[in-house]
Amino acid sequence: MKRPLFTAAALAASASAVCAQWTTETYQLQPGWNGIYTLNDCSHVPIDTLLAGYPEITQVWRWVPSNLTSQFIASPTETVAGAEWKTWQKGLPANTTMTTLLPNHGYLVYVAETETLDLSLTGKAVLPKVEWRSSGSNLVGFPAHNTAPLP
Repeated sequence: MKRPLFTAAALAASASAVCAQWTTETYQLQPGWNGIYTLNDCSHVPIDTLLAGYPEITQVWRWVPSNLTSQFIASPTETVAGAEWKTWQKGLPANTTMTTLLPNHGYLVYVAETETLDLSLTGKAVLPKVEWRSSGSNLVGFPAHNTAPLP
């Protein structure tokens, strides 16, 4: 009688350990374009809902690597549209090709004229996964300590 009860308790404990944990990542954004790299899976809610409390954020672009050749721009104020970029633009569904924020991706977030903004994203924590591209750029974030000398 004790063995089935112990087995049931062990299974219940292991099942709770398998469930993903919800965490919140906070990014301090400046006016203009900001680069972020997410480790939370926020795909449980559309971007429109996720960013509803942030009227200053008007665009989000996700870099999706492919085997295309590199693209260059003449000015940092020009946007580069192409197969490697998925976009979300507030209030412009016709220009939107992305509906959720996925983990392990680099994003460019545009903040309209404002002071510093703290963007908090809550989602399921996932392990970092990086697929390196040897033929082009890799938009990946690396932690750096502010007091350490630059590499």
